[in-house]
Amino acid sequence: MKEAIRRSWRHLAEERIEDIEPCIPLGSRFWPLEKHERREIDRLFTKTSIAALATALRGAGAEAEVQVLDAAYWVKG
Repeated sequence: MKEAIRRSWRHLAEERIEDIEPCIPLGSRFWPLEKHERREIDRLFTKTSIAALATALRGAGAEAEVQVLDAAYWVKG
């Protein structure tokens, strides 16, 4: 039980899903990004100030690599 509590979704996904990149399941609440929007998001995280903010949230060092796994618009309401 203690081991299960320490596991993350990434551990479970690596065990159960092969050759699939993480992605947001699109539906009525999520809209896909266009290619140019996705490129701009990737470019945004190459800036050191934004990357440092993202790594600080996870407790990683300021030099840690940031990789955007997936992105979509969240439709509220």
